[in-house]
Amino acid sequence: MSPFGRLRWSSTPHRIAWSRFTPGVTLILILNVAVHLAFFGIRLADRESFESLFLGAALIPDRLVTGEVWRIVTMMFVHDPGSVFHLLMNMLLLYSLGPWVERAMTLRPFLALYLVAGVSGSLLYSAWAFVFSDPASPAIGASGAVLGVMAAFSLLFPDAQLRLWFLAPLRGRSLIVVALAIDVIAWLSDPHIAIAAHAGGILGAFALLRRPWRRAWRQRFRWRIERLLRGAR
Repeated sequence: MSPFGRLRWSSTPHRIAWSRFTPGVTLILILNVAVHLAFFGIRLADRESFESLFLGAALIPDRLVTGEVWRIVTMMFVHDPGSVFHLLMNMLLLYSLGPWVERAMTLRPFLALYLVAGVSGSLLYSAWAFVFSDPASPAIGASGAVLGVMAAFSLLFPDAQLRLWFLAPLRGRSLIVVALAIDVIAWLSDPHIAIAAHAGGILGAFALLRRPWRRAWRQRFRWRIERLLRGAR
């Protein structure tokens, strides 16, 4: 069963087991696990080489202004080799929701979504670090990209019903709010968590799928706000 328990659609409820692998999700899983194992092995063999390579792949906002722009992508495939928990949680979330998103979007758009969400997360984290935090502090992990996939699921399947373990049933459209709430709680307990990267991934996915710069979307958004304000009076 999926780590998110039972998933059912509003039309025909049904149980799902671990969903079948899709090409894009499989590729991302393999890359992340392979990089994690490689860094783990290098760490055991040569600590000095490990630190050099690891810091060379991590996102360090200070280094972006010197031209090391590859870091906004490489950080998405680097997790703490001393702990499997970070990698495991990201990959479980990707594996749970990613196949549904990939089937809806097809392979290339799905991979583009993952990349756009990851890069958006890196950029927002960097901007946050320069303005509010420490631009010399490194960030690693696929969380921004994976949360972008989660946001895409929420947008593509808003009426899907997720039965999370130990929690009440949750509709797809509510996933983003729940994820951000959990992020804020986690950040309050540990300010080193890069929630700006998570928010950036969600915003990147939203922009890619909804394209809010379009006139039709702006008009629809304005109409919804006006209707909300009329209802509040």
